[in-house]
Parts: sequence; structure tokens; C-alpha cells
Amino acid sequence: MLGLVTCILVTVIFVLLHEYEHAREMLKRGLRVREWGFGVPITSWPRLRLSIPWLLPNTPFYLNILPFMAYVKNSTRDSLKIQRWLPYSESSVIYGAGVWGSIFYPLVVLAVCELTMADYRIAGACAVMALVLLPLKKQFCRYGVPLLGLCLLALMAHASVFHPEAFKSNGGYLKLAADVYHYNLNFTKGVMMACTLSLCLGLMNTLPFLPLDGGRIIETSLEKIKAPRLLLALYRLAGMLIIFGLFVYDLITSTLQDFHWLFGK
Repeated sequence: MLGLVTCILVTVIFVLLHEYEHAREMLKRGLRVREWGFGVPITSWPRLRLSIPWLLPNTPFYLNILPFMAYVKNSTRDSLKIQRWLPYSESSVIYGAGVWGSIFYPLVVLAVCELTMADYRIAGACAVMALVLLPLKKQFCRYGVPLLGLCLLALMAHASVFHPEAFKSNGGYLKLAADVYHYNLNFTKGVMMACTLSLCLGLMNTLPFLPLDGGRIIETSLEKIKAPRLLLALYRLAGMLIIFGLFVYDLITSTLQDFHWLFGK
């Protein structure tokens, strides 16, 4: 139980660090961050306001009731400035910084965890990758994120055609949670699982579909080259439909698998 709780809490921290990196890059470029926080930001519902000046000065942090996401909010004017007026070298860093954070911080934590378990090869590999990413943050955001997204998309397309069994699972989210619970994770294993989840989420975020970070980089690139408005609208619509369709498909298949697991025995 301790490991499962640890995994959830550390995953939340990594998700917040993802959004923190977005906000930090905005502030560096003189953009105003109205707020950031955790949970669905429904302003009409009660929520807790906190001040964390040592992280993001003059930016309130909100804890919301529905704990499903983290977010950063800025003004509409600043959003348009990122998309249309800032050069690609700057806007891509703002959008790609979250992916960088979702990969860099888990690698550092994984290196420490592997050291405590005396697995020096994996610890060394994680440390080297983190040390490479640290000074190359801007280059990773500008070129690495779009390239990773396209490579991941090509890999997924290849697997769906030639290896469809790779997408099959033995259960849904309830069975996964039960398996994790019965696995009896300790504290270190819980932290390592959270690192793995963050790395997977970071890689998935590179896919070139809105509203993912990889999609925002592609969108701002189309804005920079003065792409036709119709093309931009079609790209935004297609990205939203693809992500929404995948979410619904995953939700339905997971529910059906859990139903079969619970009642089909």
C-alpha cells in the first residue's frame, strides 16, 4: 500500500513539474502567467489558493476539487504572442519544456533509486542521459520533441498494422490497479514506477496532435510559415478528434475488459 500511495504522489509531483517548466519558460520571456495548479480549474467551485514565490513569483497556485490534471493559464494575448509573434526558437522551447521536464526529472530520480539498489549500470545510464539533457534543453525542445513525436507516430503506425497484438492487454484500469496493489510495492519501487509513468507520459506528449505539446509545436510552426487558415483549422480539428477518439476507445475497451474480469469468470 505504501508503494502505491508513493507512486500516486510522486506522479502528481512530476505532472506539476511538467507544468512548472512551461510556466518558467513563459516568465523568462516576459509573458504573464495568470495561475497554475492541480485539478480541473472550475472557478465557480471552491478551491484552495496558495502562494509559492520561490517557484513562480507573483503567480498563484490553485488546488481544485477534481484531481485529474495540472495546468498553466495565461492571457489570450500572450497565447497569440507565443503562436504568431515569438520566433520558433522561443515558442518551441515554451511548448517543449514540459516534455523536457517529464523526462529530465524522472531520469534524475531513477538514477538515485538505482544507486540505492546498487544497480550501477542503470543508474549510470540514467545519470548520463540527464546530464546530456541538462545543457541541451533548448535544442531538445526545438528539434528533439518534434522528431521524437514523428518517430513515435511512425512506430505506433507500424505496430498497429504489422503487430496489432502489441496493443492488446489482459485487463482494464481496475485490474491494473488490483495487480499493482497485490504486487505490494515498497517505497523505492513506487517511486520508480512513478518515474516510468512520467517518462511514458512525456513521450506520448511529443505526438503531433493537439492539445499535446508536440501538436502545439507543429501548430505554431504552421503559424510561423503563414499556413492557410483552413489548413490550420483542419489540423486543429483532426488532432482533437484523434485524441478524443483514442481516449473514448481506450475507456470503452478498458471498461469492457474490467467487466469481463469481474463478472466473466
